[in-house]
Amino acid sequence: MVGATGPLSDWPLGANDGAGVRIRRDLHSHPELGYLEYRTAAKAASRLSRLGYEVKAGPQVMVADEMLGRPSEAAVAAARSLALAEGVPPEWVERMPGGQTGLVAELRRGTGPVLAFRFDMDALPVPETKAGSHRPNGKAYRSRHDGLMHACAHDGHTAGVDQSNPATHAWLSTAGAAAAPGWPDNPKLEALRVSWLSAPDPKPVAEEIQREALQDVPYVPIGQYLSPTAYRRTLSGVLRGFPVFWNVRRV
Repeated sequence: MVGATGPLSDWPLGANDGAGVRIRRDLHSHPELGYLEYRTAAKAASRLSRLGYEVKAGPQVMVADEMLGRPSEAAVAAARSLALAEGVPPEWVERMPGGQTGLVAELRRGTGPVLAFRFDMDALPVPETKAGSHRPNGKAYRSRHDGLMHACAHDGHTAGVDQSNPATHAWLSTAGAAAAPGWPDNPKLEALRVSWLSAPDPKPVAEEIQREALQDVPYVPIGQYLSPTAYRRTLSGVLRGFPVFWNVRRV
């Protein structure tokens, strides 16, 4: 990808060159509604597959009859055509019929505890402001799709997939003062991340990165938080946990 809105290729790899930011901006400029995220899902699947994940898609992970608010066949066809026109890998689009744009990616490291991450991909039917103070306007990555916008940070969610890539995992960066004052400084870990990019077999390097990170502990993920929430008694189907809008109905 050249710039935020230039010619499309697969998302970039890079250790400290802002690849995660560029991926997020690319997603922000190409928002897609739920069950229509063909461009987003195909690019995410392609990237995860390149990183060594076993990626399941479409009917492998979704049941068509259980999809709430499923879009029309015409809407699905239009979304598929647009994604293909924007240069996504067609083999992934073909694996997602009927709006089944869900993905499950597995990375196995032997037996033991399982760690799962969930990422939202869909945008909202919200027009993006044209105000000059709005950063996407100033940085040229505003929505290209009129009436649609990533207004709920799901572009950031999906760009977070790149945290599974040791080269672009921001919190594994230990470049010291070259990154920011007080930033973790571990030349060995930095050298391992760079060598991972060109390693014929990246798995042993990734395992060494994990060992070094667990010994040096450059970051501690403590971002869990609770949102006190109240609901009207006339609503049913409210799911437990972080507040979401789906599955809710009036009694």
